[in-house]
Amino acid sequence: MNWFIIITGTPKTVKSKPNKIIEFMKTKLIIFLLSIPLLSIGQVKTPINIYFTNDEIKGNADPNTIIKIDRNKLAVTGLPIISVTVNKNGYFEYSFQTPLAAVAGVQPNIDIWAEDNNGNKSAVKQYTAFTTTQALDEIVNKKFEMPIKANNPEIDGFQLPSTTFKYKVKMLTTNFTVPIARFNIIDDGTDTKKGEISLFNSVGAGFGVSWGEIEKTTDANGSTLNIDYTNTFGLNLGFLFSSGKDGDTQKNIFAPTATVSILDFQIGFGYELGTTSQYQKKGFLTIAYAIPLSKLVKGKFYIFRASRGYNDKNPLPKGTKITAEKTSKQAFI
Repeated sequence: MNWFIIITGTPKTVKSKPNKIIEFMKTKLIIFLLSIPLLSIGQVKTPINIYFTNDEIKGNADPNTIIKIDRNKLAVTGLPIISVTVNKNGYFEYSFQTPLAAVAGVQPNIDIWAEDNNGNKSAVKQYTAFTTTQALDEIVNKKFEMPIKANNPEIDGFQLPSTTFKYKVKMLTTNFTVPIARFNIIDDGTDTKKGEISLFNSVGAGFGVSWGEIEKTTDANGSTLNIDYTNTFGLNLGFLFSSGKDGDTQKNIFAPTATVSILDFQIGFGYELGTTSQYQKKGFLTIAYAIPLSKLVKGKFYIFRASRGYNDKNPLPKGTKITAEKTSKQAFI
C-alpha cells in the first residue's frame, strides 16, 4: 500500500535579514528620487530688495507671482492678508490705505512671501518698517539695495515708442571678410626664409556664432526703426577666394578658414586648395576685417539667446545672468 501526503496552501518564501535591508533601502531610494522633481517644481523664490515703511511696501520677486502681506503681528489682529501681483519686470509696490501705526513705540512688523498660480509658496520673511531716518541712512550708506522699478522688454516683445534699448545676445551671424594680411609658410629646406606676407589679395565670406550686443531703436509708433549689432567675441568658419594673374602665371585662391573674432577683426588659420608657389605650404595664418552682413542688409542673423533690454534709465536687476535671461529664436529678416 502506498501512502501519499498532500500539502495545500501558498508556499512562503523565507527572506534572510540582509535581503530585507536591501529591499528597505531600495524603497527609500525610490521615494527620495520621486520627491526631487516635486520639490523643484514647487520652488518659489523669496522676495528681495524689500522697502517697507509705515505708508508703503515695494520690492522685487519672480515675475507674475503673487506677493502676500500679513500685518497681524505684535498686538495687531484681524486684518486681512494683502495680495499684490508682481509685474512682468519682477517689481511690485503697494500703498497702505491707512498708514501702519507703531505699537507701544515699536515699528510695525509684517510677514511677506510669494506664491505662484499653483499655490506653491516661498519662504516667509519678517520685516520691520523703516522710519524716515532709518530709510535715509540705509540708502545713503548703501546698506540696502533699493528695489528696481525698470522696464526691461524682451527682444522679440513690445518696446516703448521712441526708445533705444540694448540686449546682450548670442547669435548666428554671416559676414563678408576682407583679409588684411596673410602669412604663407615657406619650407625650402633652409632657415633663410620661413614665410612670406601678402596684403589684400583676396575677399571672403563666412558665418559664425557670436556673442555681443544689439541696440534696438523704435519710432513714435513703437515699430522697429533700427537694429545695430556690435560683436564682442565669435567663432567663425568661412572661405577666401580670388582669381587673377601673377605676371604670366594664373593664380587662383580658394581656402577654407577657421577664425576667432574680437570686435570686427578675425585671426585664424586657413588651408589653401588653389594655386601655391614653389615651397609654399598649404596652411597659412590670416588677419582679416569682418563686415557683418546685417550692417549692409537689415537682419541676416539668427538669435539663439538674449537678455532683456536695458539702458541708463532701465538697468537690469542686480545679479541677472545675461545669457540665460531670455531664450529667443527670432531672426530679423
